[in-house]
Amino acid sequence: IDKDSEGFYVVAMDFAIELMSDTDRLAVAQAKMNEYMKNGVRLAWLIQPKKRKTWVYKQDSEVKEQSFDVPLSGQDVLVGFELDLSKIFG
Repeated sequence: IDKDSEGFYVVAMDFAIELMSDTDRLAVAQAKMNEYMKNGVRLAWLIQPKKRKTWVYKQDSEVKEQSFDVPLSGQDVLVGFELDLSKIFG
């Protein structure tokens, strides 16, 4: 495991969620998600409630855009977990 310049270990979480506010810029949020993936996050969801869209990021896969009509799957990172955003955001 690598250490940063201050001697702290550099580790990545397996899973991340980024929930955008109305004032967040999509390009900035997507850049952050790409940085997560570059640093080893295995699965990440970028959720934009106002437009009812989600982008699913997974290592070694293309980013998938989907609507809230399709439940999010934890895939092989959160096995058996699904999140139905249509029930949360109406």
